[in-house]
Amino acid sequence: VRDITERKKAEKALITSEAHYHNLFDDSPIALWEEDFSEVKQRLDELKEQGVVDFRGYLTSHPQELKKCASLVKVLDVNNAAIRMSGAASKERLLEYDFAELIKDEPIQQFMEELVNIAEGKTKFEWHGIIRDFNDKTVNIDLTWYATLNADPPLSRVVVSIIDVTKRKQAEEALRQRIMELELLYESGLSFSQLLNPKQIAQQIIKLLDQKMDWHHTAIRLLNPINNTLELLAFNQANLSSQKERNAAEEKLKTSVAYLDQ
Repeated sequence: VRDITERKKAEKALITSEAHYHNLFDDSPIALWEEDFSEVKQRLDELKEQGVVDFRGYLTSHPQELKKCASLVKVLDVNNAAIRMSGAASKERLLEYDFAELIKDEPIQQFMEELVNIAEGKTKFEWHGIIRDFNDKTVNIDLTWYATLNADPPLSRVVVSIIDVTKRKQAEEALRQRIMELELLYESGLSFSQLLNPKQIAQQIIKLLDQKMDWHHTAIRLLNPINNTLELLAFNQANLSSQKERNAAEEKLKTSVAYLDQ
C-alpha cells in the first residue's frame, strides 16, 4: 500500500493554479492571445540549415514564405478583451479564423519583423502599428510577444498581449494639429505685420499652409462686396512643372469661380 496523499495534494494544487490562471487570462482588461509558434520555429530552423542568414531580406523577396509561416501559427485561446477588440461574434468564430487572414495588409509586415526576431532567438519583443477588426475598423495597437520558458516543443506556448491605443493616438494627432495651427497663426501674424498688399498676404498664407499643414491644393480669393465678384489673389497646386502649366491653371481658377454665387 502506497501513501498517495502528497500526490493528490500536488494534483489539486495544479488544478487550482490552472483555474486561477484561466480566470486571470479570461478577465484581463488587456487583449490576450495564446498561440503556438512551434511549427514556425521549425520552418525557420529549416531555412537556416539551407543557408538563409538575412531573414528580413529573404522574407521580403519571398512573400510566399511569409504567408506559409503565417499559416503555421496556431491560435490556442483568446480572452474576452481580445474578442471585443477583434469585433468577432464569438470566441469560436475568432479561433476558427485563418491566422494569415487576421494579419493581412499592414500587419503582415509587422509579422515579418516577428519572424526576424524569432530567427534571432528572441523570446520577447514589441511592436506598434495598425490592424483592422472584423468590421474593418482601424485600431492602433501596442503589441507584446512573449514566449513562455521551457515550453515543449519550443515556442509552443506564446502569449501575445495587445493594447488599443487608438484614443491616445487620436489625442496626440489632435494636439499635433493644434500646435501646427498655433505656429501658423504666430508666423502669419509676424508676416502680415510687414505686408500691406493683399496679394502678398495671400501668397504668405499659401506658403505657410503648404509648410505647416501640407495643404498642396489651395486658392485664396478676395470678395468685392459691391458686385459680389471674386478676385484670385494666390493659389497653390501640386505637379505644375512649368510656367505655362501654372498660367493655364491660374486662368482656369479665375474663370471657374468668379462670382460669390458660382
